[in-house]
Amino acid sequence: MRTDRRFQALVSVQAALTALKGSRAVHCKAQEHSAAHLQGFQRGAIKPRVVPFQISLQAAKDNFEQWHAEKWLSPRRVLQKAGAEMRPVLLPFWLFEAAIKVEYAAQIGLHGTDDSKSDEELVWQDTDWKTIPYREYPWTLSAMQVYASYNYRRDLTHVVKMPGMLSRARSLSRDEAETQEADVGKGDAGVSVHPPSMRQAVAWELALRNIRQSEVADATEKLLKDPQVAEVRDVKLRITTLRRRARIVYLPAYVVDYNFGSRFNAHGERTPERFQAVISGMGEGIVAAERHYDSMRAQLTAAAGVGGTTALVSWGVAPLLGLQAPALLSAESAFWSFLIAASAGLAANLAPALLRSYEEENRLQNERQLFDKYMAMGMGPHHIGDDEQELIRSNVEWQRWEGADKWHWDACKRHLWADNLWRSHHERRLQRGRLKEYLSMQQERERWEYEQEAARQQRFGRSHFAQHHFGGDMENVKRDHLGYYNALGLEPGAASLPAIKEAFRQAALMWHPDRQKDSEEQRVNAESRFRKLRSAYEVLRDPEKRRQYDRGEQIEA
Repeated sequence: MRTDRRFQALVSVQAALTALKGSRAVHCKAQEHSAAHLQGFQRGAIKPRVVPFQISLQAAKDNFEQWHAEKWLSPRRVLQKAGAEMRPVLLPFWLFEAAIKVEYAAQIGLHGTDDSKSDEELVWQDTDWKTIPYREYPWTLSAMQVYASYNYRRDLTHVVKMPGMLSRARSLSRDEAETQEADVGKGDAGVSVHPPSMRQAVAWELALRNIRQSEVADATEKLLKDPQVAEVRDVKLRITTLRRRARIVYLPAYVVDYNFGSRFNAHGERTPERFQAVISGMGEGIVAAERHYDSMRAQLTAAAGVGGTTALVSWGVAPLLGLQAPALLSAESAFWSFLIAASAGLAANLAPALLRSYEEENRLQNERQLFDKYMAMGMGPHHIGDDEQELIRSNVEWQRWEGADKWHWDACKRHLWADNLWRSHHERRLQRGRLKEYLSMQQERERWEYEQEAARQQRFGRSHFAQHHFGGDMENVKRDHLGYYNALGLEPGAASLPAIKEAFRQAALMWHPDRQKDSEEQRVNAESRFRKLRSAYEVLRDPEKRRQYDRGEQIEA
């Protein structure tokens, strides 16, 4: 018995040491990556620049207190509470300059021309691919500025970015890079310089997300200029990078750590709840923080409102009822005033948690919608997918990385999460390329076998191999390997372009998801069928793609 207890204790100690070693390894990995970036700066491989502070520490404190004072229910003098601290820092940002080529297509909703249809019913159709051969994205755009570290939440550091900042920047010296401190004016000598820990490839992925969002909005605006177009949806993009440059710039900011309210920890103990805020060190000193509500102010406001309303009703209604005014000012009204005031104070304390829950629910709802859209495109062991499907998946994963449980931000975990995401996306692209190559080789082999069997059948007649492998007579073989002709109800290889357009129009009217209102299962089935119809129509209406499809080649719709 004693031996078993000693063995269990030894196992527990070893498990604890392994966990501690793993956590230290994770921490060391992040620190080593940051040190590698800083070492690159010291060698002169990248020449970072520094933007000096434009507002002082006292001005930043005043802006923070004034931001809270804008709302009546917000607390006052937050920085005077115990545990509050504000410090100046220089935050690293990747700044990109790029030239791109953009191709876009979408679904547009047109007003029905048939008199039997109502004006609100829209007829949806796909647009042709349109091309923007050249577009520049300069450093000054906010979309091209990416916070190059994981120390702080992404939504807080957005206020630090500002256009036109490079005109005031100076080079970071070697001594400042080694000591990680810089003198940037406004009396803030020795400001901490945070080394960038985000690799350039990860930052470029985030910048590309911003570019895609901008291009989707621009394409939607252009398509809506047509007076016949009522709505635009499912915008698809193809972005080709023609040129790209990157640099590191340190931007000034003030970081605030403060306590507000309390929460219960894992041991059931009530502890002060810790919050962070970021204030821009340039311009007007914009504040990014969470909104709080003072329970005492909420109680006083509710009590004053209820008491004033009761007094007004008492003095205004009592004479009409033939009663004395104090008759309505009873102990019951005082009790309800107290109860409402207490509820208002409780609501003020719960407001941050409720706002967080609401924001998280919206994020999850958006994620579910994107996942359903991704699944409707089809999956399978030999399903290559298209660029749109891969973009939807990567966008969902980056949104989850950026927003999931961001209120308990852990810099090291987010660092490893981002690196793993980037590696998985890179590996998926490689696997997709290998799968394309494999399917292409397989199609080439089938084409060779087809040609060989056709020559053999012409010389010797039909064979047992042709009967089972190609379906019989080689002259009557119909190459519909993806079922595109069958989806439109057409005979393979014999349909004309007007027949294809008419078949697609009739099938689209039948299987459009907006027309399936009976059940959710029918709607999901209709979305899958409609996606197949769109793919079939996009391939068969293009003469070159149709010839490739008829030859049995793999075509990306």
